[in-house]
Amino acid sequence: MWVYSILRIFGISVATVWAANYFRKFIITTSENESYPTRPKNEGKIVGFLRTDIIISFVFSWIIYSFLIQNNFLPSAKLSKTAWIILVLIANIDILFYKIPILLLIVFVLFVIFSGITQKIGINNFLGALFNFLVLYILFVIGKKIYKGKIVPFGFGDVLFGTVLGFALGFINGLGALSFALILSGITAGILKILKKPNFMTIPLVPFFVSGAIFYILL
Repeated sequence: MWVYSILRIFGISVATVWAANYFRKFIITTSENESYPTRPKNEGKIVGFLRTDIIISFVFSWIIYSFLIQNNFLPSAKLSKTAWIILVLIANIDILFYKIPILLLIVFVLFVIFSGITQKIGINNFLGALFNFLVLYILFVIGKKIYKGKIVPFGFGDVLFGTVLGFALGFINGLGALSFALILSGITAGILKILKKPNFMTIPLVPFFVSGAIFYILL
């Protein structure tokens, strides 16, 4: 049984990384200043054709799918297996290209609304979306003013993703996911800064949103 589980997780992880690379063709940028991602930004290689960003993407997928499968895809979160796979796919695209695929976000929202994977769309979902949007947008505006002319810690695509996640999970779960995401990303950026890594300000945030949602729901 454990062999089947490992092969299953491996297969889904590989498929998600491959799909993330393919879906770059459908990325819609969230501002005029963002350029079309024709190739990954991280060109470092570990072995052969494998880039470090692909390794990170695969490991992230493996860890998340391990949590999901072992916990029966977290039914308490009111999201189905397909919904979580879409979220992990978006996270992989963010890891590889530092972009948020708006079309996939729209697909995810439509999936949440029409597939019946939440109990019932109501005020709780809209409160989750509104609260996450306000918090992230305020941080986005503050970041643009503080780092004017420099690299901003996160873009408007991250604001949209956090908003969508708040809508899908509801107010409490959305708030928990947001809190964990900000804490985890802050710790990671701090570690990279201590290690004197030049790109500590450009870590992709969507993986932290997805991880934060799972960690909060599991607690």
